[in-house]
Amino acid sequence: MLAKLKDGFEVTVKDEILDDWEFLELLNEIDEGNGSKIVNVARAMLGEEEVGKLKEHFKEKTGKVTVNEMVEAITELLESIGEAKNS
Repeated sequence: MLAKLKDGFEVTVKDEILDDWEFLELLNEIDEGNGSKIVNVARAMLGEEEVGKLKEHFKEKTGKVTVNEMVEAITELLESIGEAKNS
């Protein structure tokens, strides 16, 4: 499924992620304060190729990939797929 950032950039999210227990466990670890798990969430949700595209998107804009940009993007994508699931 396609998920879109507020700036219009789209990535493909793995459809099966919405019904993946281990993915839910990763999200729970973040909720419990282990913010470094956001990297695992991104890889599980997008796969390496789509994570690479997302990183390149930010590199094209600013020349680098900041933690804030990636966390905000992953959060937006999670919200986007959550809204799609509830539609």
